Amino acid sequence: MIYSCKSSPVSYGMNNSWKKTLASFIIIGFLVFLPIQAVNSAGAVVYVLKEFGLDLVARVIARTFLSTMTNAMSKFIGENGRDGLPNFVQDWRYFLEDAQYRGEDITRAIIGDAIDISSGTVCQYLRGSLGSAFGAGKVPGFSPFNNRVDSLQYYKLRNRCTLPANFNVGLFRNDFSAGGGWAAWDKLIQPQNNFFGVYADSLDEVERQRSFEESRDRSEAEAGSGFTSKMSGDDGCLIRGGNSSCLVLGSVLTPAKILEATGSQLNTSEFDFITGCDELSECIYNVLSSLTDRLSSFIDAKVGEAFEADTSRGDALMEKARQDCIKAGENTCTEKAKKLDCDASATGGDGGNVDGGGGGGDSSIDCIERIDSGIFNTCMAEVNNNCDIR
Repeated sequence: MIYSCKSSPVSYGMNNSWKKTLASFIIIGFLVFLPIQAVNSAGAVVYVLKEFGLDLVARVIARTFLSTMTNAMSKFIGENGRDGLPNFVQDWRYFLEDAQYRGEDITRAIIGDAIDISSGTVCQYLRGSLGSAFGAGKVPGFSPFNNRVDSLQYYKLRNRCTLPANFNVGLFRNDFSAGGGWAAWDKLIQPQNNFFGVYADSLDEVERQRSFEESRDRSEAEAGSGFTSKMSGDDGCLIRGGNSSCLVLGSVLTPAKILEATGSQLNTSEFDFITGCDELSECIYNVLSSLTDRLSSFIDAKVGEAFEADTSRGDALMEKARQDCIKAGENTCTEKAKKLDCDASATGGDGGNVDGGGGGGDSSIDCIERIDSGIFNTCMAEVNNNCDIR
């Protein structure tokens, strides 16, 4: 028996309705959810572009400006100190020694002005010995009246000679009466008229100037936490002494405290820049960039050169000490080599007359002080040998 199967109208209608429903869901999905997904995908692209692209580029640009500014400030601090050195204390011992030496040089310039041939006030017979003892000499442009320290009187006034204008110390040594007698003696024992009095006052002046200059530099460096001010003049110096060392420092252009604050900020800016990043990629870049910039500041000098001892300053100080020793020894050698050449002369009296005896003759002794070159050269050879401290 053969059966034939035919779909009923009801069954056909149900199948057709299901297909329409499925097609509707598919169309709605494309029309609604696809645009939403597209929007989300675009947002993701923008997010990635911002966080891993644009933000990183911005940080690179900011870092470039920061590095340029940091290098410029580091260069300024490293080249604008005294004598072209950095604006901070590199060696406290040398720094304070240099201040003391400047005080000594100021004293030499003050003494040099007081013994100057045209404007000096120290007794004429003391000037050579005093200049040799301290290595003093007049410095052009230096005014001793701007350097009075811990005293009510200037050095030049304290040691003004009060001996008679025609006083001859050589004659006084050889003939007490002819040289002025007790009146001259009363003048000579006054401190400003003899070598020991002027020498003692000069030593006091050295100590005052030395202490003042050391205190000045120490106060400046301590106020700036180790930094020093930028000053006017040639490498911070207005007047240099006979040994080319700075005698008068310039006026302050940039206080040490400002340079100290700037130098401290250079160290903290690296860490502040790193802590300002909010993404992993930025932090990685900043860490690598900071390390690279720190290494680049040392790349100009090799490691061996960076830690090589600078002996030029020590050699200069030793040479200065040697010259001071020689100048002080010249005074001793001069005194040893002094000789008096005296010429005695006499004139006969008259023959007299019938009423009485004639007049007596006159006698005089003329002495000239000279330096025995043989004794002086031998003494100076010994001084040079003793002053060789190398």
